[in-house]
Amino acid sequence: MDADALIADLDLDQRAAVTTESHLVAVIAGAGAGKTRVLTRRIAHRIATGDADARHTLALTFTREAAGELRRRLHRLGLRDHVEAGTFHSVMLSVLRQRWTDTERRPKTLVSDRRRLIRDAQRDDDIAGGRQLVEVGNEEISWAMARGIPSERYAALARRAGRRPAGGIDAAGAVFASYERLKRSR
Repeated sequence: MDADALIADLDLDQRAAVTTESHLVAVIAGAGAGKTRVLTRRIAHRIATGDADARHTLALTFTREAAGELRRRLHRLGLRDHVEAGTFHSVMLSVLRQRWTDTERRPKTLVSDRRRLIRDAQRDDDIAGGRQLVEVGNEEISWAMARGIPSERYAALARRAGRRPAGGIDAAGAVFASYERLKRSR
């Protein structure tokens, strides 16, 4: 890969982000502004200049789609060595699985379908509300988890935030608590 060719078609701001010697770079830009282009070029440029080793490079994204696009673009740029790219969750899961293997521990069972677990929790604790409460519970659990709110504090903080889930805060809180108990037990 030619390091100069990697930056030839970038604007001044993009070029500065790609070539800076700083190891910490924040690219703040709107949709379609070229953030993925800058990230892939930065990775490729650092490898081309010998500032990074592809085998020791990790690129984290928020979505599987973004990770796949990043890998495809790096390949199109001519990078043949493997750069590890994935979501925060998928990369951490790989680290955990390797750790469990290395320490000869049985891997933990992961719950990947929250709605199914909410349905099971609702059934196990005989909470009425059916499918609608599963969806409400999922939304409220997402809201609470994004804010680091455990189920025991959900009702008070949801009321303070003005949340109005269908079926009420108490029902959503009961589903959340039941979900957490079942998730822990599984």
